[in-house]
Amino acid sequence: MIFMLVKLLNLAKKNWKELGSEAIHVVSAKLTRRLRKFALLGQTDCLQPSWRQYIQISITEAHEIVKQHWESLVAHQGNIKITAIATLKPELDLDMKLVGLDDFLTDEICAVEKSPFWNETTKTLLLLLRGLFAGGVLCFIFGQKRYRVNFGLDRSRIPRTLPAIPYKSKDSPFPRSEFSHPDVVIILTLLSWYYSGLGDGELFDILTHVLRSEYATIHYDDFVSTASFSLPEAFGNLSVISIHDRQQYITQLFPGLWYSRKVVDYFLSYLVFLKQLKQFTKKLSASGWDLAV
Repeated sequence: MIFMLVKLLNLAKKNWKELGSEAIHVVSAKLTRRLRKFALLGQTDCLQPSWRQYIQISITEAHEIVKQHWESLVAHQGNIKITAIATLKPELDLDMKLVGLDDFLTDEICAVEKSPFWNETTKTLLLLLRGLFAGGVLCFIFGQKRYRVNFGLDRSRIPRTLPAIPYKSKDSPFPRSEFSHPDVVIILTLLSWYYSGLGDGELFDILTHVLRSEYATIHYDDFVSTASFSLPEAFGNLSVISIHDRQQYITQLFPGLWYSRKVVDYFLSYLVFLKQLKQFTKKLSASGWDLAV
């Protein structure tokens, strides 16, 4: 038997959500272009963006691509925090090497820790990136985990569970199992919601939450920027949005936002990760003989 103390994940790791989302977006685009001839790509329709293709490749190929392209991924301009570090090169060559290489010498580690760029802010960011690339998180997920076969969502589970959960076979989730590694959970949850899209219930929750925010206009503009072409132009401005006209939004607004990347990111950041993402700080294992004693 295993007993664990559970607490909500410390989202001072908030950077993780941004890094995870950006890494998935860029890695998926690179893998899709380069590995199209042998990657297993799932069906997509006209409402779904091209980056939302299902990607499953061999662990060897995943390792090769991530290792080969990690530096360009880190420098991708979509994330301001990643970009800020990338623009400091070549002064940060060692720091960037820390991110991309798993075989790092003791002397090099000491040099990085004595670097003027190694502080409380950049340290967390670099270590998170190192887990993604050198630590093999991306290689593991893209190489060994397949959506709706090894992981996915279970919207019928009670109590309601929104993070990704393990599957025992195709479309057959384990009834009470959960992934234990928080970094893996975040990436798999992002992928699961990107693949499955949002339902009308989730979109109503998002709009209600956004309309109460002081940055509502900024968030809504982000939503529209990644919406599908089916979104009517009349809904391009927040001023026309009212959650009381439910039927109009279900038939006209929501289909354009089902797979909007920014909408999914907002939903996970504010309504899922902060409330349901957990970590196990301590674990105690015991057999039946131990308990009897």
